[in-house]
Amino acid sequence: MTLTGTLQIQQWQETPDTDFAEQAKLKTALVKQSYSGDIQGQSTLKYQLKYNSTSDAHFTGFEMLEGSINGTPYLLTLMHTGQFVAGVASSQFTVIASEPNDWLNAQGEFSSTEDGQAQYRLG
Repeated sequence: MTLTGTLQIQQWQETPDTDFAEQAKLKTALVKQSYSGDIQGQSTLKYQLKYNSTSDAHFTGFEMLEGSINGTPYLLTLMHTGQFVAGVASSQFTVIASEPNDWLNAQGEFSSTEDGQAQYRLG
């Protein structure tokens, strides 16, 4: 089974950690999101972002997603690896914890569109 839908950024708080040569930066972002589609729910995630001089970035992070999948309550932990290039964010992620455990080790991805939204796929 593959799950699809939209996630919407509700809040993004980014704080600088370290500045490097040539305008490269290391930052931390705390993000709140809502999910619609096959997954209904809310999530909190923390990204570590490494920006380069063109403001593109690579990031890793962990996301705690609480909600329901087709009406069944779930708590999922996702581990992200992604990038932000030319204004588009994309990530591949793995479910590293699932309660119930039906989705453990499932793989997914998202790609951003406009206005803080992204299309996700899991499964």
